[in-house]
Amino acid sequence: MDQDQGVGRQVKRLREERGWSQTRLAVEADMSVSGVSMIENGHRNLSTATLAKLAEALGVEVRDLFPLGQPRLPDGLTAEDILEQAGAKSRWALLSDKEWIALLEGAGAEEAMRLYVEVKAERLATFDLRQQIWREGSQAEKLLVAKMWERYFVRAVHAAQAAGNELVLESAFEEARRELVGSASA
Repeated sequence: MDQDQGVGRQVKRLREERGWSQTRLAVEADMSVSGVSMIENGHRNLSTATLAKLAEALGVEVRDLFPLGQPRLPDGLTAEDILEQAGAKSRWALLSDKEWIALLEGAGAEEAMRLYVEVKAERLATFDLRQQIWREGSQAEKLLVAKMWERYFVRAVHAAQAAGNELVLESAFEEARRELVGSASA
């Protein structure tokens, strides 16, 4: 069985266990309904970002998207390990998306800007270690750093939007683009 088909069947099984429609999963994972359908039917190649979105939406680990008959992704570093090794002072990568959004909803412009600065500092503190893991780590560790990168990018954008600062928002997009291009060439 093709790995993408096996993952697709597993996604469908997990979705149905929750009593969710494809539409509900698409909303929870910030994807299109057609994308979810293609994944479940094995007609779409799966990126690390897509796997991470689906796992978070379904409330499981990425390795749980792989059926038991297939090799499971190995356990390795956690986001907490990366933050600890990098000496990061904050732990914004560990908050769920729902917790982050709730935090921003209650923040004024000044508080949102402070959160933006802290997220950026945490991203920069972990950058070298995430790059090293991307080059040398296991598949599971690469998925973890891809999810961390996505969270940093999305959270910086959310905080800049909440602060109402267009220049900071443009800067967040440009920094993410540079980091993504740098990761692709590594």
